[in-house]
Amino acid sequence: ASKKFSKRLVSTAKNIWDAGFTRNLLVKDQSGDKILSLPLTIVVIGSVLAPPVAVIGFFVALLAHCFLTVEKK
Repeated sequence: ASKKFSKRLVSTAKNIWDAGFTRNLLVKDQSGDKILSLPLTIVVIGSVLAPPVAVIGFFVALLAHCFLTVEKK
């Protein structure tokens, strides 16, 4: 039973990892021009490893009147 559970866990983790690379976090300016595009998985990993940097980046984007969107590739 433990082997079956660990195989399912690894399979689920791989699916989540792959799904994160099929979605991008886009930063767009007021006119809708794309400023930055990053895979969602990279954004999540960066947010976990460096939360203060993520918070500062979020507020800078808001103060610059940018829009944050998630799009599927």
